[in-house]
Amino acid sequence: MRVSFIGEYFNRLEDVVREAEKTAAVTHNHPEGIKGAVATAVCIWMAKNGKTKDEIYDYVIKQYPAETYEYSIDKDLNYLRKHYRWNETCMGSVPAAMRCFYESSSFDGFMRNLFQLNCDCDTIGAIGGAVAEEFYHGVGFDGEEILRRYLDDRLWEIWKL
Repeated sequence: MRVSFIGEYFNRLEDVVREAEKTAAVTHNHPEGIKGAVATAVCIWMAKNGKTKDEIYDYVIKQYPAETYEYSIDKDLNYLRKHYRWNETCMGSVPAAMRCFYESSSFDGFMRNLFQLNCDCDTIGAIGGAVAEEFYHGVGFDGEEILRRYLDDRLWEIWKL
């Protein structure tokens, strides 16, 4: 199970935290990596359970306070556009991803925010996109329909597995 789905799958917050820690210990194996996986899963869970953007922001700022983390969620997109540089670490990517979500008004808006940064777009997109998808109740398009249009029959069968 991927970490991004843990926040969707489990109903109880304690289960989300426990399972995110377990899965991240294998893939990240560093306290900051595990913390980032837990923070991401908790934000997804919060979005799924109707928490507001401000409640999600408050959670993330506690995990990544400005006085300790260079790219804390308190840095707005104007700041990040000028100063953010590729940072594959959880402490560099999770707060930036959550800021892109925080300043969005739709899934598409999240993606537009993301593409304005000099960043690892697939990582930040996976982190913040999972939260945005839960918060906005979808992505605004039918991904399966798009895949069917572009995948040949062999790839379509593989994808359906």
